[in-house]
Amino acid sequence: MDASINATELTAKIENILNDHGSVLIPCSSTGLIYDMFEFLTKYFEQINLLNIHMYFISPISNANLAISNAMSEWVTEQRQTASFSGTPPFKHNELIKSKCLITIPSDRLDDTETLINFEQPSIIFTGHLSLRFGPVVQLIEKMKTSSSNGIIFIDNQYSYVDALKPYQPINMKCFYLPIDTRLNFSQVNILLNEKIRPKNLIVHEQYLNDIVKNDKINILSYRKYDNIKLPSINRYFINGQLNIKSDIKPKLIPTSNLAIASIHGHLDMCDYVYDINELDNENSKQNNLITYGKIDIDKFLVNLSKSGIFGLEVKQLNEYDNDLNDNEQSNRSVEITYNQGAAKIIVRSKQTDIECNDPPLMNKIRDALLMDNIGTL
Repeated sequence: MDASINATELTAKIENILNDHGSVLIPCSSTGLIYDMFEFLTKYFEQINLLNIHMYFISPISNANLAISNAMSEWVTEQRQTASFSGTPPFKHNELIKSKCLITIPSDRLDDTETLINFEQPSIIFTGHLSLRFGPVVQLIEKMKTSSSNGIIFIDNQYSYVDALKPYQPINMKCFYLPIDTRLNFSQVNILLNEKIRPKNLIVHEQYLNDIVKNDKINILSYRKYDNIKLPSINRYFINGQLNIKSDIKPKLIPTSNLAIASIHGHLDMCDYVYDINELDNENSKQNNLITYGKIDIDKFLVNLSKSGIFGLEVKQLNEYDNDLNDNEQSNRSVEITYNQGAAKIIVRSKQTDIECNDPPLMNKIRDALLMDNIGTL
């Protein structure tokens, strides 16, 4: 936790309340910032020689959260990761619990006759909810608001502290709004972009353009509300995996020009880039050796249609732009073939072929002509 302006002011307010023999109530979430707060305040108390201050963490999942935080090494700083991998707890709250400086109360409601009265004064209490509308914080405010020695400090900007306190008026306890913003500032963002991430493309709202340091290696795309922007295409590189084929499965090689294709009929399991092909449980399943591949040769397709008895075809090219084709291929990118005034329509594109036909026998003829002799070239 950085000692920002609000953090410095936070410690000053807490010290004043504790010196006045009051307790500090801090509404907060049960995860995230609270881990750093325990450690930050403990170090501060050691500096000012306040060693008898107890901190309470009240939440139905308080114990579970503190326990699982020791296993979240991938989400913490490098220093905490090193400690975690060496067997040392990455956070200090384990030590604080053993020394009774941090006391956890795993409850979503406080019993006025027991737990609430037994709080040692002065103390610091972390609990929720941030809205002050439910959770243990409701009972605590009612108990603490009558004393001007106590104080409540809002460190989160998610809710309006003015609206949150309205149901509890009149209130005598001190109230402070000192939000701790853990988001990155632009100086940190620029370092992250230029030295760590180094992206090829950066999409940013136009109001932040002047705050981003320009870099010739980063293509910056700006936008405003309701804008539609065209994103640059990205070449994705696939990770080489491992393919295991059960020995009982015998692939059948189908020779073609400059290509060898193995037809395999089985069950495919994929996990962590390891691919296992096993036999199907159904022994009577028929193996289909037909393999389709590549791009359709329009001229050959038209010949096959005529061989199937389909004549009088209207062929026209469609003005559809395909980013995956180069300039030489754009002229043959999409073709529409119409038969018998719309009785059947075939649209051939670079990546798919659509057949619109309500006549099943005619549909089968078109399909067979399309798949005849595994037409197409890679």
